[in-house]
Amino acid sequence: MIALRMGWVGLVVALAGCGSSVPKCTPGTSGSCFCPSGAAGAQTCNRNGEFDSCFCAATDAGSATDAGRPDAGTMSQVDAGQPCSQSQFWPDTDNDGFGSSLGPSVMACTAPVGFVGNSLDCADQDRRARPGQAEYQDQPIAGPRVVSPFDFNCDGREEARFGSQSGLCIGVRASGGTSLYDCTDGRTGVAGSGKSGVWSDVAPSCGQTGNWILSCGVRSSTFQCATLEQRTQGCR
Repeated sequence: MIALRMGWVGLVVALAGCGSSVPKCTPGTSGSCFCPSGAAGAQTCNRNGEFDSCFCAATDAGSATDAGRPDAGTMSQVDAGQPCSQSQFWPDTDNDGFGSSLGPSVMACTAPVGFVGNSLDCADQDRRARPGQAEYQDQPIAGPRVVSPFDFNCDGREEARFGSQSGLCIGVRASGGTSLYDCTDGRTGVAGSGKSGVWSDVAPSCGQTGNWILSCGVRSSTFQCATLEQRTQGCR
C-alpha cells in the first residue's frame, strides 16, 4: 500500500515536470554569435533563460560581399536596440575617396567597406582621375570612359598644360642682298614677328608630342631661327 502510494506521488511529480521548460542558458551569462560580416559578436542570456539578439560592433558593416544586402551596415545598431538614420553610399573601386554614380549604391548606417558617401568620381577605375586633381597627365585614363579620356580633375573638360596657341619662327632672306635671314612667323613676312613660348605651327592634342618654340631670333645666318624643344601635351 505504501509502495503504491509512493508510486502515485512519483507519477504526479513527473507529470508536473512535463509542462515546465528547461532553460537554454543561465540568465546573466554571455555567449558567442556571428555578425553579418562573419565576425564574432556577443549575446546575453536574459531572465527567461534565452539568448538575446547578437550584439555586433558599431563599425561592423559586413564585407564587400555583404554590401548589397538590405541589412548591410545596419544589423549591429538595430540588434543593439539603437535604430539609425540610413544614408546612401557609392562604390569607390580605386580607393581615392570618391565614389562612382555608375555603380550600385547601398543604404546603410555607416559606410560599408569599399563605399563612400559621395558619387563625384568621373573614372572610378583610375586613381589618377578624381575631383581636384592638380597634376597634368600625358597618358589617358585607363579603362572604359563615359566622358573625355583626359579629364583627370572631373570638371567636364580637358585643360592643356601648355595651351593651344601656336606660331612660326622661320628665316626669310633679308632685303638688300645680304646673306642674312629675317626671323618672322612665316605667314606675315614681317621681320621680328616670330613667336616664342608657343607651339611651332600646330599645337598637339592631349598626350601627343610637338615642337615648342623656346626662343625666336631677330636675324640669323640661316633660315633656322627658332630654338625648339620637343614636349608632350599633358592635360587634366
